[in-house]
Amino acid sequence: MFSAIKRGGVALYKQARRGIEVEREPRRIRIDRLELTGVALPHVTLAIACSKGTYVRSLVADLGGDLGCGAHLAELRRTKSGRFAIDQAQRLDALDPSRLVAMADVLALPIVVVPDALVMTVRNGIQHPIEKLGAPADEQFQLFDEARTLLAVAHAEDGHVVYDRVFVA
Repeated sequence: MFSAIKRGGVALYKQARRGIEVEREPRRIRIDRLELTGVALPHVTLAIACSKGTYVRSLVADLGGDLGCGAHLAELRRTKSGRFAIDQAQRLDALDPSRLVAMADVLALPIVVVPDALVMTVRNGIQHPIEKLGAPADEQFQLFDEARTLLAVAHAEDGHVVYDRVFVA
């Protein structure tokens, strides 16, 4: 219940804080690694590699229930997300601009350059035929303007560009 998933336009955690329990459907997730890395009872440390959408708090509670002892998180630290690992992180008060990653390289998706005449239509969410933008028909892609500013992340659906995220200048 303490997640940002919305039901009826309201985040579950807000409903949970009001004492409202909402029925939730199971979600398909993938656990690539679940390793016991430390034991100092009553605490144990786990290393988990999992798919997006995995609620580690729920996973730990379920493991404790299955073991018959109960369990909850005392600490949760994300050490990797996509291509980025914690050792690449920088403190904001000691930011090194030379280590910043260009937006074109962040997602490692194909890049489509939008002609200047169509930039505002993309920013306004207007769908275009994929041929008009020269976009790939079978994968997610990034849309940039001619100055290499990220406009959107999109995919093709029914022959048209569908925006997953549009970024405002």
